[in-house]
Amino acid sequence: PASADYYLQGRAYLRMPPDASSLEFARGFFEKATSVDPEFADAYAGLCNSMLGLYAIDLDIGKFHEAEKACQRALVLDRRAGAVYTALGNLYTVSGQYEQAINEFNTAISLSSAPADAYLGLGLAYKRSNRAAPAEQSFMKAIELQPNYWRAYMTMGNFLYDAGRIEEAIPYYQRITELMPQSEIALNNLGAALFVSGKFSQATRYWQQSLELAPSSDAYSNVATSLYLEGDYRQAADLYHKAVEFAPDDCELWGNLGDAYSQLPDTEDLAGAMYTNAIRLAEKRLQINQSDARTLALMGHYQAKAGAREQAMSYVDRALALAPNDMNITYYSATAMAELGEWERSFDMLEQALSLGYPWSVASADGNLKALRELTRYDTLREKAQ
Repeated sequence: PASADYYLQGRAYLRMPPDASSLEFARGFFEKATSVDPEFADAYAGLCNSMLGLYAIDLDIGKFHEAEKACQRALVLDRRAGAVYTALGNLYTVSGQYEQAINEFNTAISLSSAPADAYLGLGLAYKRSNRAAPAEQSFMKAIELQPNYWRAYMTMGNFLYDAGRIEEAIPYYQRITELMPQSEIALNNLGAALFVSGKFSQATRYWQQSLELAPSSDAYSNVATSLYLEGDYRQAADLYHKAVEFAPDDCELWGNLGDAYSQLPDTEDLAGAMYTNAIRLAEKRLQINQSDARTLALMGHYQAKAGAREQAMSYVDRALALAPNDMNITYYSATAMAELGEWERSFDMLEQALSLGYPWSVASADGNLKALRELTRYDTLREKAQ
């Protein structure tokens, strides 16, 4: 029947690297399937996953609410379909309800004959709730179940990367480039892993390849970040602007713009406007997920840059309470504290971030920490890190 054909086409697009184009195609086919058969639960689950993917790209809250509606409809229609519980688990993970997500993924695994996506979702929910060991086991189980599935290698690579195990992440990213040689996302992540390993020229080469294949916010932002760390703040700002054109609701890109302008002469007002926008968009993101430690830590940095001391301290404390052993959270806390002149606390946070795997090559080049370089403790830290 036509509804099944539409569903299978949607599912094929959903399993492709998640750029806006493939996700819009997936969404279109799932919508066609549900218009032909309004009782087709799996198609509504597919629609939910498509909308969550689109939300992840541009952080448009309307897309999250559409995903929510599709998931609820799928559950009403069929409470025995594994795909429905996988979609629900994804929805709960995005909104920070990790225990509910874990329950849904376990239900999906028990109902599904091919539960690789459910294991990937389960691993992500464990990761977000700071349970590294079961997260890693879940990701490995997904690879075992589907050894040629690019998403399983991507998720495992990202897990290792975020855990500061950069060298271990690289083979997983390389495996994706073998499975899908023309994947801009694989090239992007491989570039990122090489970059934080200090292999800057190799990284930039992969990023340029990615940009040639498909211009995206991530590709522009990565090249911009390499320029920022090389001290070319003007060019970095230009490329961050291009990244913003692709994802205007992404607070991190606006924050990056603020960072670039804050290092340039006579652009203080411009930097302030960028941070104000970053704060507004981060607040929207936190409406969806109040337990998003990364966004809370970034808010600490943005508020510090905007001169809001009390708010900055509060956000940093909340982020650290949720994820005390996350190298990115501790690093953003260090940049916030440096901006506030809390030197000792900034050094403590930076030292912890480095011990958790944050690359010295990045930290030592970050303009946000340049005030620390004048202080005695910096030399001690540099000797230990190198």
